[in-house]
Amino acid sequence: MESLVSLSSKEALSASKVGYKAARLARLACEGFPVPAGYVLTSRALREFFRFNGLNSQVENLSQSILKGCFPEHLTKRLQEALTTLGADVLAIRSSAVAEDTQQASMAGQLETFLQIAPDKAAEAIKACWASLFSRGARLYLAQKGLESASTMGVILQRQVFPLYSGVIFSLRPDSGVADELVCEWVSGLGDSLVSGRRSPQRIYLLRSNPRLPPELPSTLAQGLKQLIPLVFKAEEIFNDFLDIEWCLDQEGIFILQARPITTLTRKYLWSNVNIGENYPGTLTPFTWSIIEPFRYGYFHALFKELGLRDKDLELLNPVIKNLVGIHQGKVYYNLTSWYQMFGALPLGQNLAHFFNHYIGLHLPIKAKGPRLETPGFRFWGRLLCCLFSLERKVAAFEREFYRIHQLCRPQTIQGLDLEGLEDLLFKLRHFLEKRWSGAAMADAAAMIFPALLGKFLKAQMGLEPEEALLPLLRGLGLKSVQGLKMIYLLARRIEDHPLRDLLLKGRYQELERSLDSEARELLERFMFEFGGRCYHELMITAPTFEERRDLFWDLVRAALLSSWDPEKRERQERRQRQAFTQKVLKALPWRHRPLFYCLLTLAQQGISLRERARLCQSLIYGDIRQVVLRLGQKLTELGFLGEPGEIFFLEATEIHQLIRGKFLFPETLSQLVQLRQQAFKASESQKPPSTFLLPLASFWQASSSEVRPDGVVLEGLGVSQGRAQGRAKVIRDPARETLSPGEILVAPSTDPGWTSLFLMAGALVLERGGLLSHGAIVAREFGIPAVTEVKGACSLIQSGQTILVDGDQGRVFLLDRDENV
Repeated sequence: MESLVSLSSKEALSASKVGYKAARLARLACEGFPVPAGYVLTSRALREFFRFNGLNSQVENLSQSILKGCFPEHLTKRLQEALTTLGADVLAIRSSAVAEDTQQASMAGQLETFLQIAPDKAAEAIKACWASLFSRGARLYLAQKGLESASTMGVILQRQVFPLYSGVIFSLRPDSGVADELVCEWVSGLGDSLVSGRRSPQRIYLLRSNPRLPPELPSTLAQGLKQLIPLVFKAEEIFNDFLDIEWCLDQEGIFILQARPITTLTRKYLWSNVNIGENYPGTLTPFTWSIIEPFRYGYFHALFKELGLRDKDLELLNPVIKNLVGIHQGKVYYNLTSWYQMFGALPLGQNLAHFFNHYIGLHLPIKAKGPRLETPGFRFWGRLLCCLFSLERKVAAFEREFYRIHQLCRPQTIQGLDLEGLEDLLFKLRHFLEKRWSGAAMADAAAMIFPALLGKFLKAQMGLEPEEALLPLLRGLGLKSVQGLKMIYLLARRIEDHPLRDLLLKGRYQELERSLDSEARELLERFMFEFGGRCYHELMITAPTFEERRDLFWDLVRAALLSSWDPEKRERQERRQRQAFTQKVLKALPWRHRPLFYCLLTLAQQGISLRERARLCQSLIYGDIRQVVLRLGQKLTELGFLGEPGEIFFLEATEIHQLIRGKFLFPETLSQLVQLRQQAFKASESQKPPSTFLLPLASFWQASSSEVRPDGVVLEGLGVSQGRAQGRAKVIRDPARETLSPGEILVAPSTDPGWTSLFLMAGALVLERGGLLSHGAIVAREFGIPAVTEVKGACSLIQSGQTILVDGDQGRVFLLDRDENV
């Protein structure tokens, strides 16, 4: 490689030659991002400089020797040619070490950056960048990270931008790991004061799903941020990671100055309740959770056997598919890390991950990586395509088997069973749910794959966004779930001109049922068999069904009677609109593409329709399980094990079996166990964790509002690094004159790179100034110590030796033994 290459060239893409900072900028420049024009000195230039000056890493006072060294003549000439071509009057010159801005180390503040450098001073600035890699502070930092041998660096030379605003945007909240929001900070003018922490920035939080800007922003800034936000998401796709991106805005528009992974995310697990939170919207009981977890495992185990995965591969995937869901604050979450590991193990797994993202409506920068399987790709995809093209038959067989067991769960049948019969029926339901779900799983796969393929096809051929194209093409399909609404409508119309109308309007539902004629009664019983196991929050199992609470059903009939709503008419309208849009697309497509469009459209519509049929069976089987378990609860209440039947939902399915079969250890503790779980359930109901976040292994989301706040005076600030730490405070304004003992909490006006060694001993950090990108914030997150910045007057209000508690989650500092004189 050349010793000096253009920043927009392919030669600059090698991180081992130019460093990760330069390589990422080069990648963005090659992808068309607005990156200031420039060049980068490669690691070869540093080697040539060392060789010319007789230097090596063993030289004493190497930094000083570098500053005193001279450039080889050919390197000087090449540098002058590049600067002439660049044509910039003023330069920005920045280090790009190979160990810098990686997942292992940010090297925040350790290496030199020079702004507003005249071209004739460029050589001195370059040497100062090289020298900073071998400074005492940098070597100490690298040693702490286990990177003592790191001695390779590139140097970036770019046209200096004189911005109106400079800032940073994080694609998740680095202080908490919450991925629901973007965090954007900025200052006016150059951004060096933001990074150093000398100035406190302005800050906004933007929803990832809908990043609307606040209306009070200056118009120039608002226009620039509108430019920036799509670039953030595009950069995430390129690097498959959550990023913090430095940017600036001048009269020409937005420029990207740096993009790097957020260094606090290493070895964390990504959780999200997007999509699954719609099915399970509240706090789960222990019984519901004991049904969900094995169902998910059985679902994928049966699916992968259907798709021809070998037993050895299934065994390899077991640890992954056993951990696809988890619980935080009583709510169910996808473990997306495990999902992407599962997809990564399968042939063309990145495509499956893309289909999954489209299916659940979540787009996050996670690359699918998983264990290597032995099952050939052609076998997997061949079986998958065979299953998908015979899906109607498979779902019909699944439905027949389901309705046979559903027939066993009629209320009168359940009421007549004894304890053993109820347990046996619960076992059959759970066995069907965990072992016989492959047909329904294939319907889910079709609904995941074919709409996504159809959306990609239409975007490629017509430039239509998936939402714009798919919504009108997948409507008016006559879904099975709509049939229940039609039955409600028919019953309402039957009562409309009947004397029973008054009973319905007055809410005298029991009397109404007794007075129904044979046809209306037949319609009612048919609804109860086909849809009576459903209701609101049906998959929670704890919610009553229409079969239990017929008043809820009659409320719907009453509403249908009073409205002009006609589901048949509505469906016809939707179908006509779908057909019209389909014809519009067909006319716009070339003849050769129409057969593929029609094939994808048919498969997508079939996948949605069959998925809804299978989804109805899931709702009904959960309703059946509820009825059986409630009856078991009545039996166990009669036997004195429970205080009332509903308490059974606070036992797991295996615990119910153990209780019935005499295997429950310490049954005398049962009432206390149920009471404890009920209390935890009630406390969790008021908690609302974020929808998407990252956590380390063996960690649970803890809501800040539920944490106990210690007594004492509270100072408010900005939490920039998670965690809580209590200890003695040490106020330090000048680290050259004052020392920090291990475990003490460092309190300071702000920090610069020279303070880094103190972070190795600090139990926590409190600063008067600094944002999320300030040196103190970055290094605190990297070292895993709690930190709160922007605590006004911290150095005056906190005394050395005073006991304080630093809460990086809430952005608070608690003064626990505050001197009344302060």
